[in-house]
Amino acid sequence: MKGILICGYNGRMGRCLTDYLEKNDCSVYGAAGYGKRYSSAPYPVFTSLDEIDFPIDAAVDLTGVEACGGVAKWCAEMKVPLAACVTGTGEDYEEYLREISGEIPVFRAVNLSRAAHTMKELICLAAEELADYDIELTETHHKGKKDIPGGTAAEMAEILRQRVGGRIVLNRKSGVLREKGEIGVHSLRGGGVFGEHELFFFGEDEMLSVTHRVFGREAFARGAVEAVHLITDKQNGYYTMEDIINE
Repeated sequence: MKGILICGYNGRMGRCLTDYLEKNDCSVYGAAGYGKRYSSAPYPVFTSLDEIDFPIDAAVDLTGVEACGGVAKWCAEMKVPLAACVTGTGEDYEEYLREISGEIPVFRAVNLSRAAHTMKELICLAAEELADYDIELTETHHKGKKDIPGGTAAEMAEILRQRVGGRIVLNRKSGVLREKGEIGVHSLRGGGVFGEHELFFFGEDEMLSVTHRVFGREAFARGAVEAVHLITDKQNGYYTMEDIINE
């Protein structure tokens, strides 16, 4: 098994990945955490990447927008393959990932679920066939998720915009009529919802909906492990969920 450095080990996803690795007998050399330590971590924990003084096979970044740039820079300097899984980032970060992919293998995904990737393929097909329909997207996550819309919803909306044109409208306001060509995106936050995305194509007398629903974060943890196996066996380059699916 691969040795994994978990950056952001102390968040919801980091803890889930740790549990998944233990249950599936994956070796973990250590973790770099940003924030408060928690005592149940079954491996050495570091509050700074500079403290790490042993070789690792790959890093999985589950930190946040404040820390992800530093993680990427460290991976490039130390020649550590990187699975970048942070959402809510900007264009500068995305461009930097592509830049360092010439120096190390970089895997990039805002959603590590295979089914979510398949949903993106399905909506591309639907957008071609139903380009003149009204398109609305809802995304629901737990109350602790900060970015609105979430990374997956933002990615889906942009995919649709590129295919049908128009403009993306976030969380519609009362008193404003819908205009032709708009792609509405609506964000709900509450409870402990792992993640749900539902896309609607509204016609005058019919409707098509496509839904992806996550029942547990293990779906994302499995994707993270698949990403690690992928990039540790690849040459320098930029990889996505499509590369995992096609393996």
